[in-house]
Amino acid sequence: MADQTAQSEASAPEGEGVRQLRCEVYTPTGTVFTGNVREVIAPGTMGELGILPLHAPLMTPMRIGELRLMTDEHTEILYAVGGGFLEVRDDRVTVLAPTCEPASDIDSERAESAKTTAERFLTEGESEDGDFDRAQKDLDRALNRISVAKRK
Repeated sequence: MADQTAQSEASAPEGEGVRQLRCEVYTPTGTVFTGNVREVIAPGTMGELGILPLHAPLMTPMRIGELRLMTDEHTEILYAVGGGFLEVRDDRVTVLAPTCEPASDIDSERAESAKTTAERFLTEGESEDGDFDRAQKDLDRALNRISVAKRK
């Protein structure tokens, strides 16, 4: 997974340009993104969260879904995230996710194969470990990866 860094204006006090958020996205394997963004749209457990500069402090769990980082008026960076947590504090957004894959890195064939495998297990009960909850999460992750890949 390649690190990506937004090349945007630094945070600016009000009246001196566009105010930005400092955003950092981490997984257990390392840093996925660090840079300045104008908006973060994240998959909260109760729906999408839109985070703009001057947002109130917040800590919340995330569900499997699409993480969007708006770096400027025309640039959106898309990620498929596998849940995790999001914290907002002092114009800084920190995302901790078990998985976070850039849309450009998603292998659509592999995601389709994972979807087929999970669906087969859920409908026919065929699995090595018999874990239905895990199969449902695998299906949710595969469907999310397919959705995000289509938007790239």
